Amino acid sequence: RAASVDPELRPEDPGALAQQIEDWIRAQGAGHGRWGRTAGWVFGALILASVLWLILRRLA
Repeated sequence: RAASVDPELRPEDPGALAQQIEDWIRAQGAGHGRWGRTAGWVFGALILASVLWLILRRLA
């Protein structure tokens, strides 16, 4: 368990974090065409999965 995690990466509301990530990915994918958006969604899904996994592990 990493104790030195940036507190800004652990907001109280996981949904808010997911929304921030989604907005950031959309911003990254904008202007890159279809492939950029596809890569953005894949990247976002990986981030979201890892965030959810960390939250579930922390609750267990």
